[in-house]
Amino acid sequence: MSGVCVVVPALECGRTVAAVVAGVRATVPGVPVVVVDDGSHDDTGARAAAAGGVVLRHARRGGKGAALATGFAWALARGHDAVATMDGDGQHAPGELPTLLAAHRREPEALVIGARAIARPDGPMPPLNQLGNRFSTYWLGLFAGQPVGDSQSGFRVYPRAVLAEPPRTTGFEVESELLLRAARLGLSIRPVTITTIYQPPAARTSHFRPVTDTLRIIALVLRQTRWPAAR
Repeated sequence: MSGVCVVVPALECGRTVAAVVAGVRATVPGVPVVVVDDGSHDDTGARAAAAGGVVLRHARRGGKGAALATGFAWALARGHDAVATMDGDGQHAPGELPTLLAAHRREPEALVIGARAIARPDGPMPPLNQLGNRFSTYWLGLFAGQPVGDSQSGFRVYPRAVLAEPPRTTGFEVESELLLRAARLGLSIRPVTITTIYQPPAARTSHFRPVTDTLRIIALVLRQTRWPAAR
């Protein structure tokens, strides 16, 4: 098998994951949708399977990086050339996946990032998220040597070269790690403008902690110079 598959890391996404899976399957028929249920206590896995997704389940929560690593391993073992990722909480519109895939087809070796508008009049990103995103995006772009658009967006297409080795990190900083890995491999990073669906606070299922996880990203950037070069 070749081509692209979609990996969806999901934690306690029973309310939203079926719509994500169904939306992807309707938008890009025939592309496998792999949901990694990261130890959810709700019916995330059952709903994803009922919607037609391939479900891989962690017995206990490992973190977003661990969930992505599981999905990447599945894709690589089946010979996929690239992996598209999107979140299971309904934050990314499946209808925009063809835009990212078109960018991937134009430049198959690039890391494509769905770049969100940091603030919109109809639904702004929460203030702490804005601050963390701006800060990390600036510094990651500086270290990567090229603009990255939106360093914390989970809506991406990864070329196979970036996935050749499992991620070292297990939390939300994994996306920063993979971005820096792409840059160190000499690959282009291509931001593509997308919209993002921001839900009211009471309805949000995101487990990103703006302060804690931004600090973890900063620590990752500071220590990345000590990592051996990616092969």
